Amino acid sequence: MIPEEKIENIRVHSQIKELKEMHYYGDNVRMLFLVMSLVVLVMTPFFKDQIPSPSFFSIFGVLVLSMLAGLTSPKARLIIFFNFFVSLSALLVFGYELIVSYQKTPDLYFFSNLALSIMSVFAVYFSSKTLRGNILK
Repeated sequence: MIPEEKIENIRVHSQIKELKEMHYYGDNVRMLFLVMSLVVLVMTPFFKDQIPSPSFFSIFGVLVLSMLAGLTSPKARLIIFFNFFVSLSALLVFGYELIVSYQKTPDLYFFSNLALSIMSVFAVYFSSKTLRGNILK
């Protein structure tokens, strides 16, 4: 016969595991980071004169986004925090560039920043939900 304490322990452990799995959106963040890195990689050569920083920073951003996408895991608490921080930083950078490029005539640079800003909003949302779920466990 199984003691009641063991049954309760298994039930609580199962509920915690379900809660953790419910609040893990790292796969969504991973895909957003990969798409964002591809957009930046493809668009950088075309807009190198409009980008306010050297092209090195764009390539460095592609590297960081790609590495974080590859390292994302429900067990990697530090990476979950970095995903949130990087997605927040990306929203600030691309959102700022979106506003600055809108003040000029909207062109392809504006629309690429718009797409990157929208993806960044979703990345912030999903990474914050994952971070919250990770903190609550």
